[in-house]
Amino acid sequence: MFYFQAVGALFLVFGVIAFSESEGIPWKSKTIALHWLFNLTLNCCGPKSYLDWTANRYFSCDKSNISPEACGVPYSCCRQMNDISVNIINTSCGFGVQKLTTAEANRMVWTTGCVHALISAVENNIVYFAYGFVSVAVFQLIAILLAKTLHTQINDQLRLVHQENNYL
Repeated sequence: MFYFQAVGALFLVFGVIAFSESEGIPWKSKTIALHWLFNLTLNCCGPKSYLDWTANRYFSCDKSNISPEACGVPYSCCRQMNDISVNIINTSCGFGVQKLTTAEANRMVWTTGCVHALISAVENNIVYFAYGFVSVAVFQLIAILLAKTLHTQINDQLRLVHQENNYL
């Protein structure tokens, strides 16, 4: 099951990148889309841990930061982002999480970093990734062989036409 999710996520990432490279999406939106994709599919927060968000000016724990988001994390890091009974996203569910202990924060947000989560996902499903990569490689090799065959056939036909024209 994870294989299909991973392939779907990969296609989604490549689709977003391809569309955004055509000047359809500004760079900030690309970053947000990839951030959401990692958080929602890998259940992670930040590159190394949820505490990495303190480097962001909106979520930093500096005394000069008077934002309500100070010492928090984005709501995409929350284990439960919405209240199911009313189906409304709780954008403040990650506020103040960096002030808590890791055990307390773990009840509210994903504390595992996305790099570690991605490596674990690949390691746990390496066979499926290998099958996917081999399948793509075989498909490309077949396409190359067919293109070469077509090229040879076209050259043979051109040679025949030139020979017929020389005999006339």
